[in-house]
Amino acid sequence: SSSSAPAAAATGAQESQVAVVVPPRNLPPASSKSTGFHARPGYGTAGKRCRVRANHLLVQVAGKEIYHYDVSISPESMARERNRSIINELVRLHKQHLDGRLPVYDGRKGMFTAAPLPFKTKEFIVKVSNTERGYQGYDVFHISDVVVIYVSLVLILLFFREKEYKVTIKEVAKLNLYNLQQFLAGRQRELPQDTIQALDIALRETPTAK
Repeated sequence: SSSSAPAAAATGAQESQVAVVVPPRNLPPASSKSTGFHARPGYGTAGKRCRVRANHLLVQVAGKEIYHYDVSISPESMARERNRSIINELVRLHKQHLDGRLPVYDGRKGMFTAAPLPFKTKEFIVKVSNTERGYQGYDVFHISDVVVIYVSLVLILLFFREKEYKVTIKEVAKLNLYNLQQFLAGRQRELPQDTIQALDIALRETPTAK
């Protein structure tokens, strides 16, 4: 009967103006705290195909795991550049304890590797030059030449003095890239935000180091 026909095909005049709507796939429900997007009914079935320029690049990832670690530095430093220099020195000095891994670091608390480190948690002692102090706060222009030389030598020693930091690295989670692939293919509702954040940090690593 006509009552069983789809509403979009009610009349011939309307039929040519209504786009075909493809019902969304039966996807598993998303959690209440996750970031998700509504399914796109009728994707690719209506409209005019066009080329669009966008400020992005295509990235293909394997269906493997990314390992997320928490980094704690003591005494604490609020400068990202300082934190990066500490971690870079740690990687340089302790390659054998990292199993040759080259982690990426966000300058704060997050570190990521493409393969697991050979420990769940570990403490390292790292010494780096204390270049944060510089020569600020000293006036040596109104005293004798001998004192100027002496004070200058002291300042140089202070400027290049090594400072000791304790760095604790602790495993937090394993991020599965398969979930991101499933989301991009439309087979998963939840956006794996933590995985995207890890990839973003990895892509920023080389430009940040320069």
